[in-house]
Amino acid sequence: MILKYLFSSCGMIFAPSFKSRFSKLLDAMPLSRFEKDIIKHRYIDVVTAAENDYRRTCIMFILLTNIISIAGVFITGLVSLDRLDMISSDASTALFWVVWSLSISLTLSNKWLYSFNIHKKYVLNVTTLEKFYTEGWCFVSGIDRYKNLTDYNARFKLFCTRVERIKMKSLESMPEMESNEAASDILATGTEHPVTATGGNRPIRKSRITTVKSDPTTLEDNIADDGNGDFIDEPADISTSTVHIDLPQPVIPQQPVVTLADLPQPATPQRPE
Repeated sequence: MILKYLFSSCGMIFAPSFKSRFSKLLDAMPLSRFEKDIIKHRYIDVVTAAENDYRRTCIMFILLTNIISIAGVFITGLVSLDRLDMISSDASTALFWVVWSLSISLTLSNKWLYSFNIHKKYVLNVTTLEKFYTEGWCFVSGIDRYKNLTDYNARFKLFCTRVERIKMKSLESMPEMESNEAASDILATGTEHPVTATGGNRPIRKSRITTVKSDPTTLEDNIADDGNGDFIDEPADISTSTVHIDLPQPVIPQQPVVTLADLPQPATPQRPE
């Protein structure tokens, strides 16, 4: 993996940059000078910043993951060798410090990788960069969504809209990278379908609301689908009516009225003569 990254990095260093290649093709397009300057100062600068972010996160991701893998294998082998009592005391002391250093490096690399979510940012950066590349080459070659646009002014407006949308989606995905969801699931759902906190990666969908008219014989659903997966209530002429329900009144038993005359009088003691 390290050799592959080194070869690809050397190829990117000695190969012409994206800025120079795209600028040559852009100068050959029949666009106004103002439109070309907008693309150069916005799109090319955004792609250059995305390339720098990708290189930084790629180096950190490859370096930390390899340290974690290699240190874990060496710690297991060295601890097993120390338990066989095949080495001297001096070598055992040196082996102890080597294992201790590897353990510290493994713990720090693991914490650094997952505390700063470098693995998620690596996936986000490489996906965003490829989207920028694809959109630029489609705009220059006039394929995909640009194949039916013969007017270069309309093609330029669509291209600027697409670039800003990709940029905003990448910025909106950054707070979600701090969560515990997988990076591939976050990029798959995006910001249009938020991920629920509990219940997996199922997108939140709006529930249908059924409106019942006053006529009980016709029950219709006055909800239309707008084509985007959301549901919008249509205005419906609903006649309201008031229903009176006569409920039986509870019977309260009457208690008998007791007066002082009905109470037994206490006996008066008689004094002795």
